[in-house]
Amino acid sequence: MMSDMNTAPAKSRIPIWFRIVLGLSLALNLAVVGVVAGAAWRHGGKDRMRGPGHPGGAALYRALPPDERRAFRDDLRARHPDLHNPAQNGQDALIAALRARPFDPQALAAAMSAEAARREVWQRAVQQVWLERVTAMDDAARATFADRIEEISLRHPHARREAGGRPRAD
Repeated sequence: MMSDMNTAPAKSRIPIWFRIVLGLSLALNLAVVGVVAGAAWRHGGKDRMRGPGHPGGAALYRALPPDERRAFRDDLRARHPDLHNPAQNGQDALIAALRARPFDPQALAAAMSAEAARREVWQRAVQQVWLERVTAMDDAARATFADRIEEISLRHPHARREAGGRPRAD
């Protein structure tokens, strides 16, 4: 009986390579959780669900009150129903050109040009409807609108930088 107690403990049955793979898997899972948590922390919150504010055209739209945005969209759809037709958005032609065998770069270029032309028509239509809505505002409403555009634009992380890329001291 005494000899049974003095024997060396049995070696673990888990191979070393399995322990290494398990450790790497755990590290990778923790890295993914860290990235997701960091993104949620950076972009989370009630006012930031859509990400930071955008300078330029998006701010001009987002600064409109919700009822004005709804009326803006309805007006744009009524005037230009073709711009909201998914069959005419050019994506089908682009995808077909990408999948074509043999691949034809000229067909892809033509699809891209058609899409660019469609976006230009859409942008001009949006600008026209927006300009009409802003023109109809009184002075006080336009001033409030300008304040809102400025507020939205300053939320964008790049808007708070000086020339040269350094953060601006506000």
